[in-house]
Amino acid sequence: MLLVLLLQYLPQVKRPDVALDELLEWDPSRIELEQPTEALMMSLYTLAAFMKSFPSLARKYYSDCDKRLKDILLLYLKHIVSPAIFEHEIAKIETSQVTLNEAGQGEGLSFQLFRSTAEIKAKYEKGEVMMELSISIPPEYPLKSVQVQVGQQIKISARQKNKWALAIRNLLQIRNGDIISAVLLWKGNIDKELDGVEECFICYGVLHPTDKSLPRMPCKNCENKFHVACIRKWFKTSNKSNCPLCQTYFF
Repeated sequence: MLLVLLLQYLPQVKRPDVALDELLEWDPSRIELEQPTEALMMSLYTLAAFMKSFPSLARKYYSDCDKRLKDILLLYLKHIVSPAIFEHEIAKIETSQVTLNEAGQGEGLSFQLFRSTAEIKAKYEKGEVMMELSISIPPEYPLKSVQVQVGQQIKISARQKNKWALAIRNLLQIRNGDIISAVLLWKGNIDKELDGVEECFICYGVLHPTDKSLPRMPCKNCENKFHVACIRKWFKTSNKSNCPLCQTYFF
């Protein structure tokens, strides 16, 4: 309902006549809603905040609304809202770099930010291991999924790279996570994998994307371990109490 109400303040145009800097610098505390320009800015500000915080809900709304509303919304999204979300993510990364380095948690981790292509690249080096991660933001983000690529490295298998890319996409697209959290999840998975910790065979990650726990729940038969949250979700969705790997009774 929030987005339906906002659409009445977004005129149907061929291209929005609002600069990105205007939205980024706009102060909502001094709004005068009776002025059409201010109402438009407030709508764009609210739309960006909503889609930034709840991308999965935004995608559901967009898929359910009629074509006329989609056409209006998509123009503003591509030209104003998505670039504003991207700038917000960049600002969080720049701030987090300082915080992580001060806390000693960012050792070996560096970033490259490309505004022209809406791409964020992270590099992580630890001893002989060097990994690269590329996250590309589509113009229709968050309605369309990010593209994730994990760079080649001789000590990391293709299966491991694919599972890390999947974990990042899940965090960003399903769990409403931000990019810096996705990068830190990727870094944490590398650290734990190199330390010999085996991944969960449900989510294919070492660190759980929500609570950052390790796989600690073992099957009594095959002895493979799973995250507590993952195995509980498996039981609930499958309506079984069997191990997802060996299919024997888990407990």
